[in-house]
Amino acid sequence: MWYRLCYRVMAASMTDNASLIIYDGDCVFCHNYARLMRLRASLGNVELIDARGGDPRVRSYWIQGYDLNTGMLFIHGGKVYHGAEAIHVLGCLSSRVSWFNRLNRFVFSNRTASTLLYPILKLGRLMALLLRGRSLMSPPSLRD
Repeated sequence: MWYRLCYRVMAASMTDNASLIIYDGDCVFCHNYARLMRLRASLGNVELIDARGGDPRVRSYWIQGYDLNTGMLFIHGGKVYHGAEAIHVLGCLSSRVSWFNRLNRFVFSNRTASTLLYPILKLGRLMALLLRGRSLMSPPSLRD
């Protein structure tokens, strides 16, 4: 059930404080979501990386097969979560610090809700990028 993953992730957060979120910095929704999460309150050390910023770790995740146009990445406890699963895990780990975090926890700690709502979030990202004249991200060259 969905609560099993939440329990495992919360247990991992007690032992491993290093977490990483890779998101599209040109997407206003993605940027604000990452900023508003306030994960440091519940996880401690969380690094936010703009996938368009040139960080070499982003390239390595593309090479591993993670398409950052189809979903953000959350790396926590040595495990990589992508897309709807990332949002679900982040929902499980959300603190109750603010109304945004409480709402995020309420909605996305449910795996079914995360799975059903994530395509809508991706569509919103695509529309926001188009309205701002931005394009989807290009995977890095695999020859370098």
